[in-house]
Formats: sequence, structure tokens, C-alpha cells
Amino acid sequence: RSMVMETERLVESRRLLEAHARLMDLERWQDDILWQLYGATGPAGSALSPEEQELVGRYFSGVGQLVDALGKELWAVVSSALALARQNPTPFVSAVRIVEREEALDRALLEERGGAKGHSRPLPPGRPRCWRTSFFQVLEEAVSARFRSVSYLHTRGPGLAGHLSALQHGIMADLATVRHLLEHCVPPHYQLTAAYLRASHHCLHAHLAQVSSWDLESGEIFAVLNWVLHTYNSPDMMGQPELEAEMEKVELGPLISIEGLEQLQNKYVQSVRKSVSEWMHKALHVELQDWQRDQEPDTDHEGFYLTSLPTIITQMLEDNARVALMIGKSLRDQMIQMGLYEMENLLNRFREALVEFGKEHRRDPSKDKNKFYLHYLLASISNCIILKKSTLSLQHQQQSSRSAGQFSRTPPNPLAALDRAVRRACRLVMDQLLLALQPHLPGLMTRPWLVQGDPTLKLCSVLELHLELYGHVRPPCREVPALLTLVF
Repeated sequence: RSMVMETERLVESRRLLEAHARLMDLERWQDDILWQLYGATGPAGSALSPEEQELVGRYFSGVGQLVDALGKELWAVVSSALALARQNPTPFVSAVRIVEREEALDRALLEERGGAKGHSRPLPPGRPRCWRTSFFQVLEEAVSARFRSVSYLHTRGPGLAGHLSALQHGIMADLATVRHLLEHCVPPHYQLTAAYLRASHHCLHAHLAQVSSWDLESGEIFAVLNWVLHTYNSPDMMGQPELEAEMEKVELGPLISIEGLEQLQNKYVQSVRKSVSEWMHKALHVELQDWQRDQEPDTDHEGFYLTSLPTIITQMLEDNARVALMIGKSLRDQMIQMGLYEMENLLNRFREALVEFGKEHRRDPSKDKNKFYLHYLLASISNCIILKKSTLSLQHQQQSSRSAGQFSRTPPNPLAALDRAVRRACRLVMDQLLLALQPHLPGLMTRPWLVQGDPTLKLCSVLELHLELYGHVRPPCREVPALLTLVF
């Protein structure tokens, strides 16, 4: 009894090697006594009454409790190794030595007693313990606990990128501890660095699967995709040259499956699409408000009329494509495809707005707020020409990929929508020219016209005014023949 109590004190004070040596003495004594009791009658102990078997069990219960207590302390040391080994690796070294002693005992006892039957001595209670297997299980749980220790308070929103960055620094710090310290505390066949890489990869895989299942916004999805596809395999993480041999050895799978990545990319495109649609709606609303201004449209450095619409749309679509390219060409292609669909929808609404603008003007052409009606029609034509150049640029960037037909069976056709909008604007411009000429046309081929030629001067004045305004339209729509071609 005193030997058991002394061993307990050694365990509690974490003098693990001494405690384990005493425990092995107790186990040898227990094994010898049990063999003396059971050896003559077989392992079932049929010669002993139930009361005697219970008495023997109580007598040696302290040994089993000591094994449990020592194991508990042992795994506590192993689980804290990543955090405490830099300060004092000695307890971890002791734990590994005990694990190796236990493995040697398991192996020796299995060789001695495990193969024969009948008359052979049975294995001692609780054998084999397989503590080396438990060692790696505890290590993996310790890695998982380190993941859980990274703050989750600000994981959502902009904090997700910071959370992933914290995971990166935590993993690399622990990996450095394993490679430069713990690896030297264990036998070479443990391959501790490879074990840590597998454990951390497994934890990351599970954690990222959880994160991906959330209702993420576009910025959050981008942070996950960028971290998985670029940061994780970069020289700042697992792409370090000194890790190349270990990474080849462990053959880790992808952090997120191909199907999972495709789902994330689709969610990203849909999230951005919602924002793009909202911004285009706002931009068109601002455009319609500009048409009611009591001043000429703005002009660019070449003197061409323009409003803010094409700049907003072009910049938005190009920025989205550029950001998506940071993830990969496939996502960039999907983003351009989505942008072209939204551009087509915008241009259809733009054409409808032109039709309403024309109807409103025809109801009361003399209203003061329609004073710059023609000017904004011409600005609309210039805007469409700018948008056409932007559309052609985006289509040129786009690569053929699986995602090309993802949004609809019918591919986007913004150029056709542009053509319809320009034709409508040109038709309204020509209608306005005819409306301005109409009061003077009845005077042609009359006697006053033959004698004085007055209508001719007035007609020429109207044409000159319109031609001067047409000069503010971007080529190829600045000449009357070109306008007529588009109308007819």
C-alpha cells in the first residue's frame, strides 16, 4: 500500500520517469501474483470463488488507478508541448521516453505470450496499452485545440481575413516549434513534423468547411479563396523550400475540394452580381436625373458630351474583373460573363428610359426643363459608344471556360442592346431635327420663297445649330449621314 501511495505522490509532482519505474515494479508484482493465483486453473480463475476474485480485484485496483493517473499526466504534458516546450522541453522528453518504454513492454509481452494458447501466461491487465498511438491522437487533439484558441469574436465580416491571418501565424509558429525543438525530442521514426502537418491540415480542412457553409458576403468569400488557393501554398506558409521534402512525404489533399471551390466561386459571383445590379440601378437613376438638369452636359477633354454613367459602369466591371483575376482566370471569366449580362440588362432599361424621355418631350416641347433635351440625347449616344469600347475590351479579356454558360442558356449580347439603344437615341435626334425644321418647310416652293428666299436662311440656321451640337458626339455618330444610317 505504501508503494502505491509513493507512486501517487510521484505522479502528482510530475516526476513521471520515477513514477513510471515504480509503476512497472508494481505491475510485475501484480502479474506474478495473478499468475500464482490463476496459473494452475487457467486465466478464467475458476478455482477462486466470486468473493475471492472480488477481493483480488480490490487489492490491485490501485495499480489500475495509477496507470490512469500517469496516463492523464502524460497526455497533459503532450497536449501542452506546443505551448510550453520552448520554456521547458524536459517533461515532453520524459513523456516520450515513457511512451517508448510502454511500446517496448507491449511488444515484448505480445511476442512472449500473445502467440501461444492454453497453457501460456495471459497478458497483464490493460495490455497492450498502445500509448504511442494515443500519443499521436493527443497531439492531433492539441493541434485542434490550438485552432480553437484563435479568436472567433471577429471572424465574420472584415474580421475573417484577420482570423485567417491569425491562423497562418499560429500554424507557422507551431510548425517552427515542432521542426526545431520537438522533432529533436522524439525518435526519428515518429516523423513528428509530418504528423503535425497532417493534423493541422485535417483541422484546417474541417474549419474551412465550416466557414464555407456560412452565409458569406463577397469580401469574405474572396478572403477564403485567396487564402486557400494562394496564401496556404505560398513561400510564407507550406511553400517554404525547407518544407518541400516533408510536404511530398505526407501527400496532403486539397484544403477544399474542387466541388467546394466551385461552389464558393459561384457564391462569390452571385454576391458580386447583386451589388453590381444595385450599383447599375443607382447609376441609371442618377443618369435620368442628369437629363433634367438646367444646363448642358459635361464635356471631356476632346469636347464630347458625357455623363457619369459610362465611367461608373466601366470602372465597376473592370475593377471586379481585376479583383477576380487575383483568384484565377476562371473566376475572372465568370465575373466578366456576369458583368456582360448585367450590362445588357442596364442597356435595355436605358433604351426604355430614352423612349420615355422622348415621349415626355413630345408632350410639351416648350417646357423649360426640356431646354437641353437634344444635348442629353447626344450625350447618351456618346455614352453608348464609350460603353461599347468597354464591352469589347471585357470580351477580349474573357477566356473560354466551363463557367462561360453558367448564368443562362443564352449568352449575353450587350452589343445588340447597345445598338438598339443608339438607334433609338439617333431616331430621337432626327425627330428633333425634323421638329425644328417643320415650321419652315411649308414656305418652300412658294412665291415668297422664290422672291425673297427667307425660309432657306432659317432652314440653314437650324441645320447649322444642330450640326454644331452633333460635333459634341463621339465618332462615328457625329455626322448627319451616320445618324441617318443608324436610324434607317
